[in-house]
Amino acid sequence: TIYFLQVGLREEEPILPALEGFAVSSRLAEKPAGLAATSVPKPLAAGKGKSVSSLFMNFVRFYQSSFDLRNEAVSIRTGKRAPPGLALPLHIMLREDGKSTEVGPCIEDPFDQTRNIGTTMNAAGLDRMKQELARAEELFSKNASLTEMLEPWFP
Repeated sequence: TIYFLQVGLREEEPILPALEGFAVSSRLAEKPAGLAATSVPKPLAAGKGKSVSSLFMNFVRFYQSSFDLRNEAVSIRTGKRAPPGLALPLHIMLREDGKSTEVGPCIEDPFDQTRNIGTTMNAAGLDRMKQELARAEELFSKNASLTEMLEPWFP
């Protein structure tokens, strides 16, 4: 959710800054030796009138249609859309057939650029996430209620 609020609203300024813009968290992230300190960005106007339901719809659409799972990494540290850094290992998941593979999500640990926390997801979990995003998109197109959207659903 943090990453989406940093990069997901293309036509507008980000709602949240990169990690260094969070006063407490930015001090937790160690700067590698030799890097110059960067100035802390000014706070951003939160949401600019966006409703929670509008943000939720944009969140689903971002991860359903815009985010490129194979070529992008989630990085709240940078707060920018980009491919995984060279230090971040790719997560290759073995499919249930035991032969085919798929690239899993690259989610950079904001305090350790060499740790991909996306490795906690397996192929079945990724499939399930994609099903839920598609289901939410379908319910949006039908103007379904939030109650219907939150009902337990099993494919």
